Formats: sequence, structure tokens, C-alpha cells
Amino acid sequence: MMELNKYVNNLGKWYERKTTKNDISESGYIYSDECAFSINVNLNGISEYLPAYGDNKLITVIKQKYNIKQNEVLVTNGVSEGMNLVLNAIIKDKDEVIVIEPYYINLSELIGDLGGVYDKIDIDADNFNIINNIYDHITPKTKLIIMNFPNNPLGVSMPIEQKINLIKYAAERNIYIVCDDIFMDFNPSPSYVHIDYWNVISLNSVSKVYGAPSLRVGWIIANEKIIKNCVSLKDWLNISTSALPQEVAVQLLNDTNLITTIRANVANNRNFLNDLLKNSANFKIVGKGTDGCCALIEYNNRKKQISSTEFCSIIYNTANILIAPGDLFGYPFTFRLGFGMDHKIFQEIFLQFYQAAKNLID
Repeated sequence: MMELNKYVNNLGKWYERKTTKNDISESGYIYSDECAFSINVNLNGISEYLPAYGDNKLITVIKQKYNIKQNEVLVTNGVSEGMNLVLNAIIKDKDEVIVIEPYYINLSELIGDLGGVYDKIDIDADNFNIINNIYDHITPKTKLIIMNFPNNPLGVSMPIEQKINLIKYAAERNIYIVCDDIFMDFNPSPSYVHIDYWNVISLNSVSKVYGAPSLRVGWIIANEKIIKNCVSLKDWLNISTSALPQEVAVQLLNDTNLITTIRANVANNRNFLNDLLKNSANFKIVGKGTDGCCALIEYNNRKKQISSTEFCSIIYNTANILIAPGDLFGYPFTFRLGFGMDHKIFQEIFLQFYQAAKNLID
């Protein structure tokens, strides 16, 4: 029997029974009560089985967005299913898999259960000196490298030149690169040039940028062989992704005004956060960037030895503000801060948090 306890999502457990409108912990976009998005759904045919590849309307939108072929896309139940399908399709016994950490879910157990050998590279958030380390870890048995940029929770990005150099190096050795691109579209001009390479597998969804995680709509972009292998697995597991969420996803992806507003709010919040914390004695952004929609913030722990889980719990219980402990990502004395929301609302909540946190650690 599969041992399910080892797959426990500690981040998910942190959110259990915690509800508040003052949520600045999330890595994706959160809509305010004042924001309404109208959905017009044609129910004709909505109850029928869809092809395992996905709804043709959604595939067409994705194909046009990335300038790819029809047979290079597979619609999935979020990025989590996409990652699971890819790992199952590629990993064979004793294959080595390098994961650039931190990664927001623990992949080591799944990789091990598939017969793979898990290896990790820790991001040097301040110097971003990870490329040489990756090359040192690559062996003749390396089959896969997994990366998530902009990173959750650090918010840093890999420079495109470094990414392309690594992709080319890996391609020469028949190594696949899995790019979790779920935060890419927060940037005004996201670069997807990496998907032009045969060995790149891109994972994405409407969960983070479009603030619709409950739809569970994501997609894999890969070469035709990988897509076929993933389709065979998906068809056996759940036949296809639900039709109604795919219909909603089509409308989200086609709404240019919506993505413009989201990007503007995130950019304004990012600038506000950087300006406020750049000279702070109590808080410091870990790393050199806040490129996505979240950042890891280190708090002053010199006077009081407060763990990040305790710190975040006290803030939630006393100020009714939700942030995520850095302990869950392997970063003590830090917390994950999300800034994907209306700019005015973020300012109000963060300033309340700032005062509550300052009182706690002073």
C-alpha cells in the first residue's frame, strides 16, 4: 500500500481553518470584493466528454498565446497534475532528477517512488550563483532538471541568458528541463523563448496570475512525444479536465483588460514594498528580486527568538492577518508575503501588519 503520509503538504496544512480577508500570504492574485468578473457560458455540449488533450477552444487560445502547434499542448488539472504526468512519463529506474530549490511542493518522495534519484540545488538568493552548481551536479545519469522562475517563495528570476545556456547544455546531453512558468505572466513582457527548445517542458495554469486556483485548469507545453505519453496517462487517470472550468479559462485568457489591471496592481505593490523596506531595520527582502507575486521577508530576530511559525501564528491570532511561515520552505526567521491584489487594499493590510509585527519583535 502507498504510504500517503509522506505526501502531506505542510503548506496546505498551515492554511487549514485559517480564514480572513486580510490575506497577504498567497503567491497568486486575489480579487477584492469590489472586483467582479462576468462569465458567459454556453452550456450546449458542456456535459459531454472532452478529448483527453483538452477543449479545442482552450487549446487554440494557448496555441496562439505561445505560437506553438496543436499537438504540443495538453490541458491538465492544474500544474500539480501536469508535474505528476511529466514525471511519470519521463522518469525510469535510477534516473537522476535535479530540482532547483526552494520549490513550493516537495517532489523528493514522488521522484523516489518512480525509481528516480532526487538531487537538489539551493538558490543563492543574494548572489544568484546557481548555474555553476547545476553543472557540477549533472552526470551521465541526469534525466531531468526542474525549475520554478519567478521562484515561489523567493520571487527571484533566472536571467534569460543563463536559462538558455543551461537548456542548450542539457539538450546536448538529452536532458529535459521542466520549467514551472506559473508566475511568468506577472511580468509586463514575459519571455517564453525557452519553449522553442525540444527538451523544454513548460507548465502553467490560470491559478496564480489569473487568480483562479479553484478552476484547476493548467497545461503542459512540450514536444509531441512527451505530450502523447502524458495523454495516455491522463486518459487512464481521469479521461479529461472538466469542461466548465476550461470554458471559464478561455474567457480569462482572452480578457486583455483583466491581465493589464492585474499586472498594474502587482507592479504598484512591488514598488511600494521595495520602497518601504529598503531602509528598514526590522525587515529585509531575501534575495535580489520580487519578480513574481510574492517575496520572502526576513524579520529581525535579535531580541526575541521567535520561530517563523510562531511569528506568523501570533500575527494571525492578534492582528487577523495571514502570512506564511518561512520554516515551511526551509528558511527560518522569514515569512512569505504575497502582493497580488488591489493596490489600495494591499497598502492598508501591509501597513497594519507592519505595525503589528514591529510591536512583536521590538
